[in-house]
Amino acid sequence: MAKIYKAEDIFRPLTSEQKKIADQNFRRAGSLKGKIKVAKGDVFNLKAN
Repeated sequence: MAKIYKAEDIFRPLTSEQKKIADQNFRRAGSLKGKIKVAKGDVFNLKAN
């Protein structure tokens, strides 16, 4: 049986720590733009480390 999630559990606001990490990851990805060739069908793992 599938677990049922309430929307507010999934979309709860990020903590400031998570925001900081996401911001760093976003900037890092932006700085790599143009250096990475993306093959069609490639999947990116966007989960923060």
